[in-house]
Amino acid sequence: MTKITLLIIVAVVVFLAIAIVNYAYQKRISFHPDELKKKIDAIFHEQNAIEISRTTFLVSLKNKYGCSYKKALYLLGKAREAGFVHAEGKNVRRIEG
Repeated sequence: MTKITLLIIVAVVVFLAIAIVNYAYQKRISFHPDELKKKIDAIFHEQNAIEISRTTFLVSLKNKYGCSYKKALYLLGKAREAGFVHAEGKNVRRIEG
């Protein structure tokens, strides 16, 4: 093998390794329900409201967790399942309790 071929193979392997590690890191969102509750309470406290728009909530949640918009939607679903929020139409309401 020539040096150029070997260099290309090494570059491709390194690129694939970086892509796989990045995918695995992005795939796992670790959250604890208590932590999610605290972050949701902080979002509503910052907005000084019981009900905010869904977009505002998702962007705030995205910023709190440092994740993508799609993962913020996933967290919204988990918050709904846990009974922390109620999503109705284009608004999200915090459930007291």
